[in-house]
Amino acid sequence: MYDLRQFKPSLYLVLLLGLTGFAMAVESPGFWGFCVLSVGVNAWLVRSGRYTPFPRWLANVVTLFSLTYVFMQIWALRRPPLLCIGQFLAFLQIIKLYEQRANRDYTQLLVLSLLLMVAAAINTASLLFGFLMLVYMTMSLYCCLIFHLKVEADRAKAAFLILSDKISPATLQQDQRYLARSMRRLTGLVWTAATAMAVLVFIFFPRGAGLGILGQLQFKTNAAMTGFSDRVAFDQINNIKQNDDIVAHVMVFKGDKRVAGTESLFLRGLTLDTYGPDPGRLQRYQWTRARQNNDEDLASDGDLSTHLVSTGAQWRQQIRLEPSEARYLFALPGVMRLQTERQFGLRYVPADESIHAAEVVSSSLKYDVISTNQPTRPELFDNILRQTLLIGGDSDAKVLDRIRIYTLRHEVTDGLAAQHSRIYAIQDSNEEIARKIEHHLKSNFTYTLNLTEYRTVLKDGDPVYNFLTKVRRGHCEYFASAMTLMCQSVGIPARMVVGFRCDGDSYNVYSNGYVVRQANAHTWVEVLTPRGWVAFDPTSGREDSRHRSASLWQSIKQFFDFVEYKWAEHVVAYDVKDRENMLQSLDTTITRTAVTTAGEILNWREWISHKWEDLAFSSAFYDTFFNVLSLLIALMAAGMCAAIIWYFVSRGRLKRRAHRIGFDTLPRRQQLRLARQLAFYDTLTLALHRHQIVRQPHLTAKEFANTLVFLPAESYEAIRRLTRLFYRVRFGNTDLNSHRQRRVEEIVHRLAETLEKLFPRRRAWRKT
Repeated sequence: MYDLRQFKPSLYLVLLLGLTGFAMAVESPGFWGFCVLSVGVNAWLVRSGRYTPFPRWLANVVTLFSLTYVFMQIWALRRPPLLCIGQFLAFLQIIKLYEQRANRDYTQLLVLSLLLMVAAAINTASLLFGFLMLVYMTMSLYCCLIFHLKVEADRAKAAFLILSDKISPATLQQDQRYLARSMRRLTGLVWTAATAMAVLVFIFFPRGAGLGILGQLQFKTNAAMTGFSDRVAFDQINNIKQNDDIVAHVMVFKGDKRVAGTESLFLRGLTLDTYGPDPGRLQRYQWTRARQNNDEDLASDGDLSTHLVSTGAQWRQQIRLEPSEARYLFALPGVMRLQTERQFGLRYVPADESIHAAEVVSSSLKYDVISTNQPTRPELFDNILRQTLLIGGDSDAKVLDRIRIYTLRHEVTDGLAAQHSRIYAIQDSNEEIARKIEHHLKSNFTYTLNLTEYRTVLKDGDPVYNFLTKVRRGHCEYFASAMTLMCQSVGIPARMVVGFRCDGDSYNVYSNGYVVRQANAHTWVEVLTPRGWVAFDPTSGREDSRHRSASLWQSIKQFFDFVEYKWAEHVVAYDVKDRENMLQSLDTTITRTAVTTAGEILNWREWISHKWEDLAFSSAFYDTFFNVLSLLIALMAAGMCAAIIWYFVSRGRLKRRAHRIGFDTLPRRQQLRLARQLAFYDTLTLALHRHQIVRQPHLTAKEFANTLVFLPAESYEAIRRLTRLFYRVRFGNTDLNSHRQRRVEEIVHRLAETLEKLFPRRRAWRKT
């Protein structure tokens, strides 16, 4: 009956794991640092004896303040509710940690920690979080078992009124010696059984595909970061940070050959062709897509095809799109066919080759695409040429005039600006002029993600014109916008494409595919030429990069990405269809293995038969040989069965011996060792018991030996020596070798014969 030393450290570790998991899910290192500091200070106060619980009124005031702070974040700042609820749970844990007085507070801490991990699990499906969750569940199970033992010990201590100074130090030392090992084994046993049941339930009772439940409550970052967006505007001028979140995994095949990082991929998302001020916001410029007259979408239930005909090798893409807020599916240009793994509403727009989803991609989506990866010729679509030659809507004429003047001033179009018209013609020189504009922007402008020092300049007037004339630096959206407007201003049909660009550095050698991240989001230009819509990338510093050998850190990162990809593919996305495929594959494998094994056995028998026939042995000898061989196999099997039976019988005998001696509460391995070493003492007690000399339960072995003074002096001293040897083996970690065990057994045998001579009548009475 004492305070368990293992409980407080395990409790602090469980709380830290829960707080770390939530901070990892919401990607908030500052919040994690505050929580770790608070828990560390409390642990130091408790260990140093300086801890004093918070008064009730102070804890209530802090709780109300935390609740008010959470409501302000939800309603005033429009923060995600799940993030605010998790923060409130973390604050409650810290408050309870500084208010703890009794076991009830510990129970509340454990429950709050579990709820916090549930909130974190809703918000992320990361493999790293999965490992952390596994450690958390193991430690929380261990902590709960220790806490249950602590509660029962406190109840027993209060019921028996046992003072701490009255408890025997030997008892405390004995309990502390075996408690930790026993609790670890119990935790391991419960954890193994629970994990096995969880795996079975997961495999045979899978949930359906995720439908975005609680998706609106999940955490969304407010920081300006790189990534795909269907809205290209210039009203946010920040120091944009790189976002390494994975968007998709793409495997590409050119014909029958895998593209192993040697090609730069341009995965198209959407196209924009009209630039001007936002009607709802004065002096705010943005890109939109002009709705055309015959802009009819092709509806699909997850399977669509176009009428494109590939003249070269077909590019097949196997794409696994991660959950996002976008409604676009990405693919190489010239889509010929697209098929999804599940029913998913799609709309394909032939005018700009964009693929829209009917709903937000809230769960992982696998789809296969076959593309030409070539400039799409407008004549392949009905009326596409006429539609793309018209600028839809009322564009900003002043902006186009300024862009045209800038284009003439820098002589990048060879004086072809006079061809500016409302209806454009496809000239042979369009590609050459666009190439010169691309070269000019790459050579004379600088790529950067930090435009904070030019905030005032870019917001004063048209941002694209200011980029060309004053700032001369920016990110890919500025470069693509400038080139698109410059081409349109001189009569060349052009549009801006938003999607992802993946170079050789994005190729993962472990998964044999490209890993598309938000940092790969890119904007480029497509210009209409006699060859079709040709892609141009005017962004400075974005030249093609070939596949280079990865460094050690890059290899480790790629391996982790591969493992996380497999985790998401086979665990996170596991559903009923995957279960059916797994069971069917398992059944096919078992059947094929059985058929193959039976065939191999038959072939082996036929081969042996042919060999025996070649040796010209008689059929009688052949039968005798196989009979002897069968007999030997049967004898070997019988021997193995006998050995197994003998093993379990001997273990049973050792367990019964341990129970008779009185150490059956020890760990199993120690029981078996002592039962083998103390066989002589068990034989001695059985010999005494045959003559009705029985040790009472309240007597120790030494006290029982001292009561045998009625025996002859030689027998009495022999029993006392054997008892001392018993204590050395039992408590002194002394091991008896085989020679010494035989000597001790001989002494016990002679002592038993002496007892038979001393008490013949008692033996005869016992037999009757």
